[in-house]
This record gives sequence, structure tokens and C-alpha cells, in this order.
Amino acid sequence: MKDRNVEYITKFKEMSKQLIEYGWFPVPYMSGAEFDALYRFCQSIAGNPPKDNQAKESVKLKINRILTDVVFHPNYRSFYVVRAKEVPHVSKFSHFLERGILHYYKQDFLSCTLCLLPAVEGVLLSHFGWQFGSGRKPSQAKLIDFVRNNRPETDFPERYEMYAETLANFLEKWILQDTSSVDFETTYLNRHYILHGMGNEHFYSVEDCHRLILFFDLYIELLSIENKKYYVFIPTDNLAINIRREYYLSLIENNPGHKDMIRIEKVLLQENDKFIEEKNSPEWTN
Repeated sequence: MKDRNVEYITKFKEMSKQLIEYGWFPVPYMSGAEFDALYRFCQSIAGNPPKDNQAKESVKLKINRILTDVVFHPNYRSFYVVRAKEVPHVSKFSHFLERGILHYYKQDFLSCTLCLLPAVEGVLLSHFGWQFGSGRKPSQAKLIDFVRNNRPETDFPERYEMYAETLANFLEKWILQDTSSVDFETTYLNRHYILHGMGNEHFYSVEDCHRLILFFDLYIELLSIENKKYYVFIPTDNLAINIRREYYLSLIENNPGHKDMIRIEKVLLQENDKFIEEKNSPEWTN
């Protein structure tokens, strides 16, 4: 099926090419105003590239400001957390996303990063078809190549290829890049640097949380196309989405009590198939 939204495809590709240099990429389910604002800013970058590190930092901050609404809005977040349970591969790690987003809304960005980053590789390995105990795991170069070149039969092949290329470029240039080649002045969001404890620099900025969250948004879109699980709009009658949206709003606005948070979050996590509840939690109160 030929994708009818030619303008969207064209603009998305243009933005991907510009944004990847700053550790960013566009994502679906942006509002028209958000999409247009990001596209206009990408055009301004192309016409007037930053000439020094200070100007480059200003560009990164502006991109983050535009995309913050997409990440932070509780309706978007609840939508994607629920969808994480619906698509193969991500569903195996949906409890990582569930917990990571809860940390995000509590402004615990360190914990958010450390929940989401291991799930990136887990989803890649699952999508590749590798399972623990089935032999040596594939190299990261093979994982990137798989994301870039995997072409299942879909209703939207152009869109699938575009999302796959964007994800592969982000993995190759940033998350899975060899540390000898990473531009650490842009971000410390690198799997080797973080998970191997190669340093203690600021890899848990709010911007890096946004990058990881948007990575999963785009990967969920890719897998939704692959598995034909489509949404035209964010549904308003989905109880799982509505409960999460209201709880995220309460975290933002009301700061619910500790006992309430434990109770509510326990219920949310139990909806994830692979989540295992701790049966021997200590009793903090009599």
C-alpha cells in the first residue's frame, strides 16, 4: 500500500537527517502544531548551522523544548505505556517502561534512565529473535543492521522503512556507538559508558530521559505497523490509558502520599505480563 501522506514522509525524513546530529529524532503522534514547529526549526538549523559549542547547545535545548510536550503530556505517556503491553518484543519489557515513566513524573531522572536503557537492548534482542541460552548473543552491529534492513510485509512499507532507518541511525550514532567515537559533548547517553560504569558524568539529564522515552515511542510505532495494531487517534474509552493519565496528573499536581503511590503503582505494574512482584518486601510500619 502506497502511503498517501507524502508530505509527512518527506518532512519526517528531512527532520531525521537534521536532528540525529544533536541526538534527537522526530516521532509520530505529535500534534500538527508540534510537528510544524519542529520542522520550521530544522529548516532554520539547515539554513544557519551552529558555529560553536555554545550555539550547538542552544540548538539542543530548543529541540528539547519543542519535544518536551510530546514526552511530558500524560495523555501521550499513558497511551504509549499501554501500547507497550500490546506489541511483541516491547511487551516483554513493558514493566521497565511502566516503572521508568513513574520515575520520570517524580523527577527521578537517574532511575528513569536506568530503567529504560537496559530495555532498549532487550527489545532489540527479542526483535532479532535471540533468546537467553540459545548461544552467543548477536553483536550490536548485527542488531543495528537488523533494525535498518528488516522488511516484513506491511501495509505501510515506506513508513516502516523510514522509522527503521531513524531508529538504526540513533542506535548507531549514540546509544550503541563505540565510546571511542561518541560525541560526549552532545550526550552521555551511551550503553557502554553507562552500563559498564565507564564514568559518572551526567548521563541522566531530563533531555536523555526524553530521548529514551521517544525511542520507545518510535519503536512501538514500528512494531505496530509490523503487527498491524493501528490507532488513528488516542482512544478516550480505554480504562488502562485513563487510569494512568489520571495518576500521572496526580503526580504532577498533588503529590499523593507514599502509601497511595505504592498501592496504585503495584496495581499498574501487575498489568505487565513479565513483572514479578516482590513477595518478601519488609514491613516499614507496624
